[in-house]
Amino acid sequence: MRRLTLTEFKTSWAVALSAEERDGVRRLHPGIRIEPSLGSEGRYDLTPDQRVGLVCLPRLVIEVRPKVPMSSVLFLLSHACDAASWFEQQPEFSDDLDLVEMVAIMLARLVQQATRRGLLNGYQCEDEALQAPRGRILFDEQIRRRLGTSPPIEVRHDVFTSDILENRLLLAALGAMSRIRLQSAAAKRELVRAQRLFGSVTRLHLEPASVPAVLFTRLNAHYQPAISLASFVLRSASLDLGVGGSRGSAFLIDMNTAFERFVRSALRAALGVEGARFPERPRPVHLDEAGVVPLKPDLCPSVDRANPAINRHRKTGHFVAVIETGEFYCEAAS
Repeated sequence: MRRLTLTEFKTSWAVALSAEERDGVRRLHPGIRIEPSLGSEGRYDLTPDQRVGLVCLPRLVIEVRPKVPMSSVLFLLSHACDAASWFEQQPEFSDDLDLVEMVAIMLARLVQQATRRGLLNGYQCEDEALQAPRGRILFDEQIRRRLGTSPPIEVRHDVFTSDILENRLLLAALGAMSRIRLQSAAAKRELVRAQRLFGSVTRLHLEPASVPAVLFTRLNAHYQPAISLASFVLRSASLDLGVGGSRGSAFLIDMNTAFERFVRSALRAALGVEGARFPERPRPVHLDEAGVVPLKPDLCPSVDRANPAINRHRKTGHFVAVIETGEFYCEAAS
């Protein structure tokens, strides 16, 4: 098994790739710019974008490292997932771990911390065929499936169970990390130990674009850091069967998205506002009264008598704020 290490936004020159490996990398990590090397056949210059992580092919593993230290990336992720207090209590990670293995250990430990009092339980709506009525009888299903005869009786009822969305998301994220080709035995042990907690929970296989959102209340607030990281993991993992069933997988963290979430979390703490006043998705904003010229800010907190729409720039470290006062717009950079 060949292993190739790249660095975010840094070009690696004259890398030997077969046609199958080249096409696999393009499918699993479209952000890597692949250009033929001058004067060489079968060699390519590879330049990754802001997405870092692992790309696993049958005979090749590509690790894309961030341009900042690993400790800084974990600091960003912990604050982005509202797990800053957890990060401060953790010992230093081993130097031989890559970013994906660190994220796997971080996820497993957050899950164990969230479930230390047991799995969260809730009411789940289920449709069943029972010998006696329970809940609401589904007369249409009874006629369609049983031709009106009974028992069994088609019913819909609520069950108090641990097989709920929150636990399903955590188990799905742990499963996604387990399918990645990890080298660290410690990361594998942590994932196996965490998955054993979800014996009666249904396993979900979610596409990155279809990860459901969880509404947090005082009942499941202790799950929020683990759910935030689990959702981040599920949106970063992908699987590709390729041509002829050739299997490949990738786990890629968008550093721009991680930085944006870190800034949002830090600003929430600095401004003393909750998620309802500082949402993940900003409301529609326009630069004109007619609503013709749209503005798509990265961050849009709601404060007293003003709605600042903030654009973040990770490369420069500067922020541009557009303040809507109802009478004029002003721009400020700091």
